[in-house]
Amino acid sequence: MTRTLLPIVALGGGLAATPAAALELGELTVHSNPGQPLRASIAYALAPNEMLSNTCVSIGQSTSGLPSIGGTTISITERAIIIAGDTSIREPMLGTRVTVNCPYTPNLSREYMLFVDPGNAAQAN
Repeated sequence: MTRTLLPIVALGGGLAATPAAALELGELTVHSNPGQPLRASIAYALAPNEMLSNTCVSIGQSTSGLPSIGGTTISITERAIIIAGDTSIREPMLGTRVTVNCPYTPNLSREYMLFVDPGNAAQAN
């Protein structure tokens, strides 16, 4: 009985070592100018069995010491996490932490530094 059990245990151990998920968060892209509420997006990729929803993605304060982006609303599209701020952007550099804690994805947390280009505001006027 020990001889037949050993290959089964070895096979099971090998399966457990393979990666179970493929959630990837891309770069954060800012779509707004200084003086406007924040509009930003983060591209993401999922494995076929993974899912994201706005209830399990959160925005928090960065540990970088940069000003925070403040209150936000999150929505999920097929390819991006959309972040909409509640207040106008006053700082050119902001920091945030994005945390994904969904039941069908790996838990993931990533820090982002945002640069809001003041030159874009001058060109828009």
